[in-house]
Amino acid sequence: MAFNLRITLIYKQMKKYTFLIVILLSLFSCVKEEIDVNKISSTIEASPSIAIPLVYGSISLNDLLVKNKGTNDVSIFVDADNLLHLKYSSVLDSFYLSDFIDAVPDQDTSVTFRSGTLGIPNVDYDFSTAEFNNNITVQSTKSLYYTLKPNPGDEFFIDSAMVESGMLKFEVNSEFKATGTYSIEMPNVVSPFGVPLSVVFNSTDQSSFSPKIIDISGYTIKLLDENGVSNKIKVVYSLNVSRSSLPITDGVKLQCVVTTQNLAFKEAYGYVGQYMVEVPLDTVKLEINKQFANGEIYLGGPQIALEIENSFGIPMRVSFDSRMKAIIYGENDIPFVINPPNNPRDIAYPLISEIGVVKTDALLINNQTSNITDIIAARPDELIFGGKFEINPDRDFTKYNFVTSDSYIKASLALDLPFDIELREFVYLDTMNMDLSETISNLENITLLELDMNLENGLPLQLRAQVYFYEQKSDIDTSLALMPTDSLIHDNNGFMIESATTQNGLVVSPAKFYQNISITGERLQALKNTKYAVIKIFIETDQPGIGINHNPIKIFSTDKFSFRIGAKASANLQMK
Repeated sequence: MAFNLRITLIYKQMKKYTFLIVILLSLFSCVKEEIDVNKISSTIEASPSIAIPLVYGSISLNDLLVKNKGTNDVSIFVDADNLLHLKYSSVLDSFYLSDFIDAVPDQDTSVTFRSGTLGIPNVDYDFSTAEFNNNITVQSTKSLYYTLKPNPGDEFFIDSAMVESGMLKFEVNSEFKATGTYSIEMPNVVSPFGVPLSVVFNSTDQSSFSPKIIDISGYTIKLLDENGVSNKIKVVYSLNVSRSSLPITDGVKLQCVVTTQNLAFKEAYGYVGQYMVEVPLDTVKLEINKQFANGEIYLGGPQIALEIENSFGIPMRVSFDSRMKAIIYGENDIPFVINPPNNPRDIAYPLISEIGVVKTDALLINNQTSNITDIIAARPDELIFGGKFEINPDRDFTKYNFVTSDSYIKASLALDLPFDIELREFVYLDTMNMDLSETISNLENITLLELDMNLENGLPLQLRAQVYFYEQKSDIDTSLALMPTDSLIHDNNGFMIESATTQNGLVVSPAKFYQNISITGERLQALKNTKYAVIKIFIETDQPGIGINHNPIKIFSTDKFSFRIGAKASANLQMK
């Protein structure tokens, strides 16, 4: 049996979907993808200066969601209250009957018929030697149950089953020649057309017979004897023969043999045994810290659900390994603790009266059942998961089991992160291509570039941005920037956008921002040489809490960020 309960948090999707904070911060970088920022004229008109709009508009988070629905596994959705959620879902694994019930080992059963004479003490016989030698037709029948052992060593008690594949081999070995028939019947082994299995060997002065092999794929087998004992198959052996040549003596034998070959069940009813599968510890790399420099995060209601669809009629139990943990490079590990009643947790399964029903269940990992908030707040580099999966964990023989040809178990992981969040001194980095020479054809003539920025922040987030300009792509190494860190396009190495005013975590009024930025001289020349810009955003929620006192805010799809940015370019013109 192979069942993989790997619980995986994926960071390798699109950057703005991989983690809750990535989405929050990337909503601003999404703006450059949703609007046309290349509205600077491709030529400078014959006048000392010209003022033109660059970008303008009002974008709600819902506008961005229309264009950014997510991947197949990752998506953003809005609940009935317009609260945003990030959801990651993925099928982990599924298995069927053959994944845990092995093929039945080959085995055989046989009976022997002997000739004899009435009155000889301590001698058992099945037909009369004298009658046979006097050319009288002799008849004898033996009916017995033999034990089919589906899995030797397992407590595996089957009342009935349907065969997926397999053969039955029938043999007759005789020490004498006769004329007539030898038959072997299995009344409880029934073909798909409802016909019980029966094999007949016709004899015309023969003592040897070729074996007969029957493919019983699709056959149904009842495996209960008259006393209700499981794993029993009824076989009826009969002979109806007479002398054809030489006479026989007492003790002459005829043997009938039935052998199973490569038998595997498609359906089974009864008790399928007790199994436990250890899911080895698995390491998942998150790589969150490559995108975020530092900061603190608190989520109000993160939840992971291990969602299971199950149509096996078998008691099942899932439990997590006590060695699970989060790893933060250079710091102490944090145990990932999942508490009862969800660890361990019995999974819903259909009863015998519900054959064909698919039961759904979810094992929830949230603030009430685990320390998931502490794990996410630590921004771990790796997560280590493991556990075990048990079938018939309590070894309760009164629990009637069944598995059918359509039975399956499918386990999926669903990560739900509502945008109910608190950020403190969080830092986000992003690198963007920026080549103005592709936008303004006679860039060398420009002597002054002025930017007018009018922003209205309707998000409950406070932003402070720093921009670094590079001629070659670089990590955030300010010593390689084209301008000193204290002399960028604007004083104080950037600008601040205040958070919208909130009450009880909800926005009640937006914050307004205006800034005029004048770029001349060395700053303008450095800007002309720029090929890449690195933006460094410092972000906090409105009035972040300290220690255990948290003030989370909620982010809704209706929250807006309005903006109008204009530019004025002056140039040296050479008139002919």
